[in-house]
This record gives sequence, structure tokens and C-alpha cells, in this order.
Amino acid sequence: MKRSYYSNSIQNFLLDNDSSILGELTANHSNRTLEELQINAWRKQIELLKNQLKDLKGKIYFEFAIPRMGKRVDNIIIVELQQKNEQ
Repeated sequence: MKRSYYSNSIQNFLLDNDSSILGELTANHSNRTLEELQINAWRKQIELLKNQLKDLKGKIYFEFAIPRMGKRVDNIIIVELQQKNEQ
């Protein structure tokens, strides 16, 4: 079972074409009528997240279904922490 409409590494998300990401989101939103308001929200999220995640590594999820709650969150970002070398 796929839990999110779109998921990828942050690096690949940054490289993905915005239209491609939006296409995957809309294709996986098959259970309800898709409104222009939702499409515009995804466009803005893609723009903002691409600007904010440039130097990070990890994973990103759009429209992630929370198990057993029957709810969905807009975005989940899991960031890999970089350890500093201690001398």
C-alpha cells in the first residue's frame, strides 16, 4: 500500500521538474474531486520546499496517510543529521 501521493529523496525532489511532481500528486489523488485550490497549494508547497531544502539530505513525502487515524498530512520531511568531527 502506497502511503503518500509523492515520495522521493530530497536530492531527487530538488532535481524533479515541478510539473512532474504535480502530475504525480494529481494522478494519485483519485478518490475525490480535485479543486484548483488544492493544485495551487501543491504548487506553492513545491516552490517553498525546494527553496528551503537545498542543502539537506533525507526524504520527503507529500500527502502522507497516517496509519490507523484515517488522516493525511501535507508534507513529511525526514532529514539526515550530519555529525561534526570532534577533535
